[in-house]
Amino acid sequence: MNRWFEKDKSKANFLMIYISEAHPTDGRQVPANRRAGVLIAQPKTIEERFIAAKQVQTVVGLKLPVAVDGMDDKIARDYAAWPDRIYIIGTDGKVRYKGKPGPGGFNSSEAEQALAGF
Repeated sequence: MNRWFEKDKSKANFLMIYISEAHPTDGRQVPANRRAGVLIAQPKTIEERFIAAKQVQTVVGLKLPVAVDGMDDKIARDYAAWPDRIYIIGTDGKVRYKGKPGPGGFNSSEAEQALAGF
């Protein structure tokens, strides 16, 4: 994602939206998160969610801007974003690309090609 962001940030606005934690330490934690040091309990307040988002951004080394979904998980529901998904939304507000659900369907190369077509 960082490579794509650096390459195309002048062509598009990039934004990662942190939604509810997919693999919290107080839930279904996975070995990959333990190895990567992404050890986050499920946030119970919006403040905790902001802290968790910043922690993920730092640990993963993500350069693109990060926003946070509300505790009502509206963005996650509206965009079927759990556990992760890539969207390209045109300046007219129309969805131009909708990736498959991650992690198996998370394909930044495919999304990068889709953006190149605009």
